[in-house]
Amino acid sequence: MINRRHADQESGTPRPFLDEDGIRAVYKVMSTDSWVNTDPHRRLIRVYIALLATAGFRPGLELTRTIIGDVTFEAQEGVDVILIHVRKNAGKRKKERYTTVYEGSVFPVRAWLKDLVEWRKAQGAKIQDTLFECEGKGTIEQRMFRQVQQVLNAAKELTDPMTGAERSGYSIRHYFATACIDRGLSYAKIAAWMGTSEQMIELHYNRYALAKKAHEHAGSEAERNQALIDRWQSEDNSAFAVPQNLRRD
Repeated sequence: MINRRHADQESGTPRPFLDEDGIRAVYKVMSTDSWVNTDPHRRLIRVYIALLATAGFRPGLELTRTIIGDVTFEAQEGVDVILIHVRKNAGKRKKERYTTVYEGSVFPVRAWLKDLVEWRKAQGAKIQDTLFECEGKGTIEQRMFRQVQQVLNAAKELTDPMTGAERSGYSIRHYFATACIDRGLSYAKIAAWMGTSEQMIELHYNRYALAKKAHEHAGSEAERNQALIDRWQSEDNSAFAVPQNLRRD
């Protein structure tokens, strides 16, 4: 029997993903103190979602196996960055990597991440303990999957109108990839950041890149897109920094 999910990956079938407006709707749901204070575990889910959107993690094992000691706040070439170590065999990919958290999005990911680390330590967690830990039925991956869908539903973004499919944590990861394309990053850099191959990036997102180019050439969004590209090219790209061993340019 053909695994439909794997068949879709091989064929490049369009995936349900969120656009910028959808991400802002998700942020709006999670951004208030009243939302977080209703359930202490919501500190976990807002960071979980923010890292999907700002670092391109795969939902599930790649994130839930992250330990507190894997998160590093440091400076690269005079710029403060957040590095997160993705361990070997943490999910689909067998190789380890370091991923840099992009801090220019709507999510205040640095503040939220520091808050979560301090909250976990206040619970008695040590640096070797997992960053994401909550009680409930099923595995931690299953619980986080349900939590992500609850947030998407609250944001009225659970269903992708283009495909009719339900969105999930992978939809937020796909947003990250398209956001990187909008910022003018090469497929090689996006692939290294997300822990995949250039071929997979091209397979799944080339359609998006071509559609974006068509809009630019048609002029319907040319000024807005060019202003966005110019802004990113004029800024210090160290915000996109990756460890030296992952750099290809």
